[in-house]
Amino acid sequence: MLLTIAVLVVGGGAQASAAAEFTVEPSQVDFGDHVVGLDYGGRYVYVGGKSETPVTITSVELTGPDASDFDLEDYCSDLEIDDFAGCAFLVSFQADSVGEKAATVKITADSGDPVSVPLTAGGVEPAGNAPDLAEATLNPKLADSSDLWGYAGGDFEGEGRSGVVTASEMGDSSLAAGFAFGQEDGQLTSFFGREIVGGGLIGSVDVGNFDNDGELDAIGAGGGQAALFLNQGGGDMAPGTVIPDDGNGIDGMVVSGEFTGDSNLDVAAGYIPDEGPPYVIEVMPGSGDGTFGTPVTTAADADTPMGIAAGDFNDDGVDDLAYTTWAGQVLMYEGDGDGTFTEAGRFGPTCGCQSPWGVTAADLNGDGRDDVVATMRFEDQVAVYIAQPDGSFVRGQRFDVPLADGWNPNPYAVSAKDMNGDEVPDLLVGNYLNDTGTVFVGRGDGTFDYAELLATADSFMPHGTFIGDFNGDGRPDPSIAGQSGDVAIYLNQGNPGQVPAPTSLDFGNQASGTESAAKTITLNNEDGLALLRVSDVSIGGGESGDFQITGGDCLAGPVPVGNSCQVRVAFTPHGPAGTLRAGRRTTPAGGSRRGSSGRPSTPPVLPGPPLTFFARFRASCG
Repeated sequence: MLLTIAVLVVGGGAQASAAAEFTVEPSQVDFGDHVVGLDYGGRYVYVGGKSETPVTITSVELTGPDASDFDLEDYCSDLEIDDFAGCAFLVSFQADSVGEKAATVKITADSGDPVSVPLTAGGVEPAGNAPDLAEATLNPKLADSSDLWGYAGGDFEGEGRSGVVTASEMGDSSLAAGFAFGQEDGQLTSFFGREIVGGGLIGSVDVGNFDNDGELDAIGAGGGQAALFLNQGGGDMAPGTVIPDDGNGIDGMVVSGEFTGDSNLDVAAGYIPDEGPPYVIEVMPGSGDGTFGTPVTTAADADTPMGIAAGDFNDDGVDDLAYTTWAGQVLMYEGDGDGTFTEAGRFGPTCGCQSPWGVTAADLNGDGRDDVVATMRFEDQVAVYIAQPDGSFVRGQRFDVPLADGWNPNPYAVSAKDMNGDEVPDLLVGNYLNDTGTVFVGRGDGTFDYAELLATADSFMPHGTFIGDFNGDGRPDPSIAGQSGDVAIYLNQGNPGQVPAPTSLDFGNQASGTESAAKTITLNNEDGLALLRVSDVSIGGGESGDFQITGGDCLAGPVPVGNSCQVRVAFTPHGPAGTLRAGRRTTPAGGSRRGSSGRPSTPPVLPGPPLTFFARFRASCG
């Protein structure tokens, strides 16, 4: 009898893994560049369950090659989560050296697979081309004012010096515009006031020439209306005249711009109608004589704005609008040329909070289109949005603002203007919570590097920023206005980067037909205000053929303030012996020694005084 035995193998190979029983948001964290030695706030990572069945997070651990550069605050271990209740942990990065850094956070639960969250960051040095700013000078507020809500500036007197205008709540609950003007020492004159409205609600201010007389005027808004202050000459600001609106009032955010295509300056504001959202953008068309025509409105699918800015995002000559909202959005609206707008970009919240706050517009990358910068107040970040040729926007760099004395910055306001003389906009950020300002210098491609921290005063609570020339020396000076109405000015002491004088080298004697060892010319960009860009390195003079540029890095890129570049030059004399002076070769008396054949018996050596080599450099600052 034949006996057959069959063996059935089931489930051969490795055991299948179990899917994770929880979600993680975000799935990875990139801190970007942090300056070595500075402290920064952290980023929260949120963990949630996938179903009604709870799971327990058993561990959250930090691993990886650079784990010591990161920090983890674990608020999840031993917690039970489901699709209704979750938890969060905080990760942060403080660089102790320059270079790219990486680590991983591993989250494990009592069922399912662990989940890993990659962490990446970079350690960098502060920017080498920071503006040279003096310590703050504090200027007292408008008398009897309390909370400051608006801050702007410009040359009201026509003297080449900037002044400022504020919107502040007064002791009698009215809202007033306060004016003060820069003096030769960089200090402000005493503030004088002009009423905006009798009810002191949150307001704003802006400046512009609304009657085309060459004098800088101002507008202020709050308490449901906007008022125009015409400059009668030399900073004599007339009492405010109410700007007609469409009867629904103004919520306090107001900005000037050319929105109607007639070259006259207009005013844009907004409100939520009595019947509720959508939000309405309202343009009061300027007539060019200080009066305004019939308001034009556009419905906007958005919440109340926290900040508003005007700029030309598509380079069509008509101003567009950007604003941040209480619901956490950053919105861009393209001006149609008739006072109405079409949505051009919308970026939602990244933290589920009312984070976007201050906003400004400037051409950050030199393409002729204004871009948008917004402070992410409750995330301690600044976000950049780059305008595209088709009129849309893409999210650009998003970078952290460092702490000061252990306090988070809570960035409230932002201004963009070149402060270091390289013709690239820089950023001034006012940090509400730690009473500081932060300067970031632009690279010219829409990205920024940390430059320096500006101190204000205790309980200053920055509410506004403005960059102007307060002492008339041609240098842009940053300023910060505090919640109380005081103004801190930081005079710019820097000098534009200087093109170095011609450099001389002495090669001594060198045998004809042989190449000398290379000598180095160093160009130092010292005590400057701007990047030094070397556009050409060449050798000039009648004997330039005897010298050769053999290397160097001066054409490799801009030289930051405090840095240097080098050019290497060699000398190969040709022809009969002689002395080269300032580009001329002369034969010394007595000629050269020759053998019977009439040829030099040995390679001739150039005698006489030392050779002086002149190099010609073409360079530019900025």
